[in-house]
Amino acid sequence: MIVCQKNLLVLHHAEGVGSSLKMKDLLFFSKEMKKGTARFNSVRAAVFTKNSLSLTLTKLYERLNMDKNTKFKTFNSERAAVAWLVEI
Repeated sequence: MIVCQKNLLVLHHAEGVGSSLKMKDLLFFSKEMKKGTARFNSVRAAVFTKNSLSLTLTKLYERLNMDKNTKFKTFNSERAAVAWLVEI
């Protein structure tokens, strides 16, 4: 028997996330992400931003997307985000 695992790695640059984003937007994005990634066995998504507002909003988004198959983590540098994303 051959078992095929489908894993998804995602790198987001969230510098442009701004003050106009509302909680309902985060909930909508979270729901859509879960629908779009449901066919994968595991999802690792790394977000990076240096903007303090974006960092706060993505940390909240990180909490909304916690489940057994999804690992979502926020960083303040691209290098740290990529390192976490590819670690085994």
